[in-house]
Amino acid sequence: MKRTLACVWVSFFLAALLSACQTSGTTSTRIAGGSQATPPAPVGMTIRDYDKIIQKNPDDARARQCRGLAYANKDDFPAATSDLDLAVTINPRDWAALGNRGVLYGRRGFYEKAMKDFNQALLIQPDSYEILFDRALCWGEYGKYDKALADLNRAIALKPDYAKALLFRGRVLAMNGNFPAAVNDYTEAIKTDSQSATVYYHRALAYADMGETEKALQDLTASAQLDPQNDKTFFERGSLRQKSGDLSGALSDLNEAIRINRDYTKSYYVRGSIHASMGDHRQAIEDYTFAVKILHLARHLSPAMMKKFLDANPWLPDAFYLRAMSFEKQGDKGAALADAEKAEELDPQNNAYKQMVQRLEQS
Repeated sequence: MKRTLACVWVSFFLAALLSACQTSGTTSTRIAGGSQATPPAPVGMTIRDYDKIIQKNPDDARARQCRGLAYANKDDFPAATSDLDLAVTINPRDWAALGNRGVLYGRRGFYEKAMKDFNQALLIQPDSYEILFDRALCWGEYGKYDKALADLNRAIALKPDYAKALLFRGRVLAMNGNFPAAVNDYTEAIKTDSQSATVYYHRALAYADMGETEKALQDLTASAQLDPQNDKTFFERGSLRQKSGDLSGALSDLNEAIRINRDYTKSYYVRGSIHASMGDHRQAIEDYTFAVKILHLARHLSPAMMKKFLDANPWLPDAFYLRAMSFEKQGDKGAALADAEKAEELDPQNNAYKQMVQRLEQS
């Protein structure tokens, strides 16, 4: 099963800006090594410290860049952009400033501007694995995964233990159905960052898609231990446990996913199916009812947007179908027919839905 990369790019950009002036040592990875990059500023300074430096020397590009990053870390994007603009104006060949401004644009969704900065930075410093990674994120936003993969390959060739790039390349490979290669990238990333719950989580998904259920469960357990507040980890483990017949373990995981995120509608859908398989149709109906509330979000959508909504929530017609089955088990054939008709309306090509409607109409 191919998995999409919805919301992946923005989440990576949110973590991408370097705190170049707050790291230990004298330089950050991005700033160091480029002959055209502005020399580093002292470490551990505050915005007020940079204010004083800039008051004395308005053309101090390094101080402006560092203050811009400090503003960005406080989500003051206008001030951050202003400082990075001036840093680039003072030194147009400062690939580090260009790269950081590109990340700032990416965080704000201005991908065309981000791409322009990344391209310019890479013309000046083609061996910056970090900016290659950043540009890969932009290619992803444009849906050009082949170009994203090319930049990721270059970044990893330059730095084979670059965990972020390995993780992201793994996700692109998994999206394309190349799960063995994805697992290999995740495994390499774990060698560098064994405390990353995210890497274990995504390797688990790849293992699950390969049919390696036990390995997937092991990785999900490792991910849950590292990040016990990730609702998706418990959802995925619960779903796998359900498929492997461990209904009590599955129910425990779904309960935890819902405890963490009470609005996680798909968790209610899966938990409802577990209750139904255990014969508790009253509780199943309650869970299915909560799950299908998500349809209210789509009540004013155009047909084209409704299709996209259903593509993003392919389980929704089945939730109505399964609730119809539970209603029928409870003896409420009127409610069962209404739900079966709704399932058929949402997915008119599904024969099981059609047959249920016909059977209930004739009974």
